[in-house]
Amino acid sequence: MEPGKEVSPFLIFETINAYQSSNAFAACLKLDLFSNIKAEGSTADDIASDCGMSQKGARVLADTMTVHGFLSKEGGTYKLTEVSEKFLTKDSPAYLGGTAQFLLTPKLTEGFRRIDEAAVKGGTVIDEEGTLGDDDPVWIDFARGMMPMMMPSAIAIADHLEWERDKPLKVLDIAASHGIFGIMIGQKYPNAQIYGVDWKNVLPVAEENAAKFGMAERYNKIEGSAFEVDFGQGYDVALLTNFLHHFNAETNSRLIKKIGESLNPDGVIITLEFIPNDDRVSPPGEALFAAVMLATTPEGDAFTFKELDSMFREAGFENNRQVPLPPTPQHLVISTR
Repeated sequence: MEPGKEVSPFLIFETINAYQSSNAFAACLKLDLFSNIKAEGSTADDIASDCGMSQKGARVLADTMTVHGFLSKEGGTYKLTEVSEKFLTKDSPAYLGGTAQFLLTPKLTEGFRRIDEAAVKGGTVIDEEGTLGDDDPVWIDFARGMMPMMMPSAIAIADHLEWERDKPLKVLDIAASHGIFGIMIGQKYPNAQIYGVDWKNVLPVAEENAAKFGMAERYNKIEGSAFEVDFGQGYDVALLTNFLHHFNAETNSRLIKKIGESLNPDGVIITLEFIPNDDRVSPPGEALFAAVMLATTPEGDAFTFKELDSMFREAGFENNRQVPLPPTPQHLVISTR
């Protein structure tokens, strides 16, 4: 500490009160406040009328969002900021309201309400399997809500494939969810066939999205657990996106080995993960993800690149390269034998 500088408890109270901000933000999404702000600006009376709330409620929520940087205010008129206009209005293709609502679902927030118990146990206490139970409906919400957030990473994955555009690729997408990772490869490679693996209740979302991108005839379903179903053979690419962090290292190595058995000899696995530095406290977004896994999974974690490299090497993939994807907190690991 600098000599003579007063120690402030502000960080403590900011942390304690963080739930207030997230709940106020969730209320604005639920009441559709951002989408109802007019281009010329809206008053509290306008917001109250358009969103079906009291004038006081409209004023307080709009002021709160202004303090947090999601609105600007001049006199009594509120306007959208660049961030809220792009990501929080429903007519924007980059709308993240569904993503935010998923991240604030009761099952996930319950995990954090009980994270003290999870810390004692070493894993989630929300139920025996956390969010990993067979056909857990939370993954339908995930598939419907997270696609806009994942689009930049999906495009980046496709960009890192360097085959000729007319190559007839066969792509295995583990835990396909919304399907956008495989779909973006299909957009780049018109002869690619995509095989999405996920629960029976989730894959229809991927099918819907494939149809929207004109790929209905090139999207194939493999229903069930990635640890149990037969993937088939002859894949050029396998996608492991936001999946390994749910499990322990031994489980992951077994899965990677199984995937390797389905790949062609020159096949590649592309992994997308939150990868903290070896100190496990930086960068912030990657480091903080470990708490999410502690709260919501039995044995998941945010793995360092050294840990991931070890898992892949144990499964027979000796060449592993880490690729950061700024400004997102995620990284690719590109693996070959």
